[in-house]
Amino acid sequence: EGIDMSDEAMPHMSVREGKICGVPTRLFRMSFTGERGFEVNVPADYGEAVWEALWAEGQKHGATAYGTETMHVLRAEKGYIVIGKDTDGTTMPHDLG
Repeated sequence: EGIDMSDEAMPHMSVREGKICGVPTRLFRMSFTGERGFEVNVPADYGEAVWEALWAEGQKHGATAYGTETMHVLRAEKGYIVIGKDTDGTTMPHDLG
């Protein structure tokens, strides 16, 4: 509610304040996987309700939930390396699949 999420109004690494489901929200435009993404911050008491509303809306648009391991693989495949994690000699290209 009241947050323009277009690329022009909200470029990568920007933050806006508004409401989601009537709940005060900070919306961060960021990406851990190289795709267009957002991080949603709301008061903890509203987290579950906001998640359920976002998930229900996302299902209409083909949203897919994934865990942190998948996020790290997608990040590495996109070439977003983490110095010290991906460059410590323990992760090899074959490990990424």
